Amino acid sequence: MKLITHVIGSALKDLFSAIGTAILAGAVGGGAVLLVSYAYLNQWAPTILTDITAGVIALLAGYAGWTTVILRSITRTVLAAGKDVEHDVKQAA
Repeated sequence: MKLITHVIGSALKDLFSAIGTAILAGAVGGGAVLLVSYAYLNQWAPTILTDITAGVIALLAGYAGWTTVILRSITRTVLAAGKDVEHDVKQAA
């Protein structure tokens, strides 16, 4: 029972962390494309192609941030659960 509550608690905490990281990474990625476009063209009304590129890069950066946080949290949770099981086995023995 302790294992299930630990996994659920970690999952909720890591879910909100992953959402925040995805939003931040997407904003940085899309903003970087717009900044480079402005620096290169010296005009602020970006073209539709620039907007599409910024959107695609923002989505990819958000996905990369999301995936990184989720994979790190899964690894951390599995290792912590393994330590809990090991501790319980030692107490039972």
